[in-house]
Amino acid sequence: MATKKAAAATGTDQKHSIPNAVRPAAASGDDLFDSLGEDGTTTVKEVGKKGDRPDVPIPPAVIEAYKRFIGAAVLREIVGKRAELSEAEVDRAVFDLWVEALHKNGTQPANPSLKLDKDGAPGRKDLEALFQVQDKFTKNNIHLPDPNPGETLQAATIRLLVELGLPQDKAEAFVTREVDMKPTKSLKSFNELKFGHYEGEGKKQWVDATPAEQAVADKLMAFVAALPPEERKLVLVTQPKVDVKKGAIGRIPAYCSHLSHVKAIFKVFEPVHFVSKAKLGISDTPAERVERLSDIAKEIIGTSDVVTK
Repeated sequence: MATKKAAAATGTDQKHSIPNAVRPAAASGDDLFDSLGEDGTTTVKEVGKKGDRPDVPIPPAVIEAYKRFIGAAVLREIVGKRAELSEAEVDRAVFDLWVEALHKNGTQPANPSLKLDKDGAPGRKDLEALFQVQDKFTKNNIHLPDPNPGETLQAATIRLLVELGLPQDKAEAFVTREVDMKPTKSLKSFNELKFGHYEGEGKKQWVDATPAEQAVADKLMAFVAALPPEERKLVLVTQPKVDVKKGAIGRIPAYCSHLSHVKAIFKVFEPVHFVSKAKLGISDTPAERVERLSDIAKEIIGTSDVVTK
């Protein structure tokens, strides 16, 4: 007797068998107590090391793109670091000269250009850059001291200036006349408190909001809800929030009878994916790696042949 073939499962068919979302089993009272450390915090059980990542074959159509990406990514890292260190050295030296001109002339100097002639060929320009000093000060380049107990930030700043060699009266005059010190407070983004935030290199690593942060977010929302309607309109914005349940990727095949179905889902709900931590010449000697990087650099940066008449 022939068996009846089961109908293909679909996302709207409630009769198919789809694995439930994976959730940890409820812990017993003893388990809950056992999981707590001496200070009441939850202990984390050690888990074994993850296995080696599986190798995925690179599609032939993208092999050349993959090679270009790896070469460019590694070269970018090397060149970027060199540029960062060299720029800092030049910036400090030229800023010192700019400060000398400021003192000598008694007025803010114009921002200069930095030019360099070709080696051994005076008058033939080779390199040029601009040096800019802007009349603004950000929190990243203001280095205030930590006040001593009972000392105000203003007094601590004056003290630091005096320690650095500025006369007391001059330090007091500058801080009083030229620096505003007002205690200000700001609020963390509500969405960051309620849901979480991205962090790490490239801001690609998602970190969920902690229960404490979510509790504060709930209090803020309760406060906003108590405002008059016209005031709520000033602070509330409505944005779509879409969550895909954990483990959904592993359950997608239960909804799909063809590969095209899977692709269709991922066209709408695409998981995060990216290539990172590029390496080059892992088995090469240092000399071979330098030669390869040189060839890649020539390809990316390009060369120009000067024809001498």
